[in-house]
Amino acid sequence: MEDIENILEIKRFEHESDQANRSVQFLNESFFGFGLECPNLNNAPFKSRVNAGEYIARKVYTPKRGWFWLLDNANGRTEIILNHLGATLINIITGRKNFKGCIGLGAELDNLRGQRSISETEWTCKQFMDATKDFKIMKVIIT
Repeated sequence: MEDIENILEIKRFEHESDQANRSVQFLNESFFGFGLECPNLNNAPFKSRVNAGEYIARKVYTPKRGWFWLLDNANGRTEIILNHLGATLINIITGRKNFKGCIGLGAELDNLRGQRSISETEWTCKQFMDATKDFKIMKVIIT
């Protein structure tokens, strides 16, 4: 993997297959927030979290989403983005529709409808985009 100086480290601490999985996130070794992903369903597209490993993320712009980070080397997967959850938070908890295996960013651990969750996702995503505004590429390490 190329030598990249900016690193997002995602340390998963929940791994059950029946609920969303949460993680702690560090940007260049400093605590940044928490993550929320779909359960581990054997890397099944559109419903499972991505496998642990090292990835490259690139900043991408679309008129619909604006700027966001996209993992561009997730084996067998496409459109894995780092984003806020917004309306999809309910979906990941109640059937994982629309979440598609992406990695949600949040400020605090939470519970919603009795299921694992994170909060302040839009605010955290904005803070993340501000913190990475000068980055073009980033290594993402998921453990």
